[in-house]
Amino acid sequence: MGGGGDVKPNPVLVGERIKNIRLNKRMTGSEFGRLVDNVDKGQISHWEKGVCLPNAIRLGIIADIAGITIYELLYGEREEIELKIGRASCRERV
Repeated sequence: MGGGGDVKPNPVLVGERIKNIRLNKRMTGSEFGRLVDNVDKGQISHWEKGVCLPNAIRLGIIADIAGITIYELLYGEREEIELKIGRASCRERV
């Protein structure tokens, strides 16, 4: 196992965040997709289900729509991030 710097984003959790952003904006998958680099609703669905993650450019667009950073989109709010890092650190010590 590596150090604390290699914590990877959980695609399912990222997908939940993307879906919450879309729903909070009261948009359909098609409407959201048009904002996000003209992506079709099927691709939005794949992201929301955690099948795959958007590329870096699209992550940036989604983060901008939500008014958050890409890091927050990938890893959650500060408290959530700190909990994950704390847990990873504890596991490494055991």
